[in-house]
Amino acid sequence: MNNIEFSEKKCRKAKERVRKFEPAMKVWGKEFSPSRSIGKCTALFRILAPESYDDFFAKYIKYASEHLDKPIQDRGLTEEELVKCSERYKALTEEHCGEKFPIEDYLYDALCHIIVETFDGMSSERIALEYLMRLGINVEYASYLYDSEYGIDILAKCGSKILYGIQVKPESFFKSSRYDVRRDRALLVKKKDKALSDGIKTYYMVYKKDSDGKIVWIECEDGKFAWTFDALNEKYRCF
Repeated sequence: MNNIEFSEKKCRKAKERVRKFEPAMKVWGKEFSPSRSIGKCTALFRILAPESYDDFFAKYIKYASEHLDKPIQDRGLTEEELVKCSERYKALTEEHCGEKFPIEDYLYDALCHIIVETFDGMSSERIALEYLMRLGINVEYASYLYDSEYGIDILAKCGSKILYGIQVKPESFFKSSRYDVRRDRALLVKKKDKALSDGIKTYYMVYKKDSDGKIVWIECEDGKFAWTFDALNEKYRCF
């Protein structure tokens, strides 16, 4: 398979087919989700500043191809490496899954993780950051370290002092019963606790999309948009 033709639609359909099976979720989470396998996707997004899914894919591939001297975690994957990643994803999954899918499904599911979900997540963070800035709050994007260690997307600061961290999540994250989402919710708790032990309290901004695809922030009972962990658990009963 050469010259991959990117398609958001194919990515989302592949995700629906492949990721409903627990073995695929486990294999992806263990073998391919780590940055050593696909790159630091959020960091690459910020470097590449894409304007669309297609633009992100093109820039992701180009950047990887032009920086072969760097480890994968710092450059992402070339087209050839994406194909090899998909072949391995298929082989490892089908060792434990009775269902068989064509290699294209594994490729586009991988691209759904790498490109589509990263673009969606980073776009929601940008909208959240801009919203908080309009409220007069001094905020900035969290570094990759804060994201990976504490699950924090945005930092609220007073001068150089960190006041608190904010994580931005779709409401579906708290409603889904899928294995990989339940696993990620457990990880959220661990990262929240780690941040708190290091003196940083985490708040959460939760959104859903309206019929036009626009982000709508879900209000807490007090009419604000910053949810505490306890308030989230009270509403969704998912931890």
